[in-house]
Amino acid sequence: MADYSKLIDAETWAFIERTNSWYPPETIDYPIAEQRRTYDSMCREFFAGYPDNVTAETTDIATPTHAIPIRIYRSASPDASAVVLYCHGGGFILGGLDSHDDFCAELCVRTGYDLISVDYRLAPEHLHPAAFEDVRAAFEWVATTYARPILLAGDSAHANNPIGGMGMNGGIHDGINLAEKLAAVIHGEGPNELLDLYSRQRRHAAVKYVQAQTISNKRLMEERDPAVRQAYFDELRKTAENLDSARAYMRRAALFDSLRDAAAVT
Repeated sequence: MADYSKLIDAETWAFIERTNSWYPPETIDYPIAEQRRTYDSMCREFFAGYPDNVTAETTDIATPTHAIPIRIYRSASPDASAVVLYCHGGGFILGGLDSHDDFCAELCVRTGYDLISVDYRLAPEHLHPAAFEDVRAAFEWVATTYARPILLAGDSAHANNPIGGMGMNGGIHDGINLAEKLAAVIHGEGPNELLDLYSRQRRHAAVKYVQAQTISNKRLMEERDPAVRQAYFDELRKTAENLDSARAYMRRAALFDSLRDAAAVT
């Protein structure tokens, strides 16, 4: 087993220990209300304050059935070439406008873009697609309020099943692919259609590789027939015994094949 005390530097360990002191691993077994109180306390502990030259306004978006709280961040040195719509993480059950408040303020200052953070409805009180509908309503409000490109941003709410680390690996590939294209669009070095190309390429990789592998992993974990499980492990051993098949397996499992395949999508 890996010795993480040697693999992780002191600064990262300090962050992990501070996080665990406020949000220990057993928190996931708490009732939802207690999880939220614990999470909110941790966020207040990590709150770093606002950077200079940023303001925030809390308001809401009216819909036919309810109001959606939002917080609008504005920089003293604004860049009107784009606007950011930010969706917080928290597993769709935690978080809100305050949990990511200082982060959104810093993102606004660093980019110069107005940033709108949306406080979508949370589960289990509001089941899917309530959160999605709120984000979509916020997107439509931003689109009608700001005559400029909209950048969607946020952190993980675990929308996918990342069994086997596939979601994290694929997410890194998503970020690399997007960064190159988004930078070209923002700096006027490429057309907006580059972002459509990003969507086509990464959707192809997600469906053909990431989702396919995670579904396969989940089915194997849930399989209760010893004969089926034994057949799988026999095939895996057979694969490992042949260098060419072992390499092909690793290229596919590490998503290297998905990069080549996605890059061919036009």
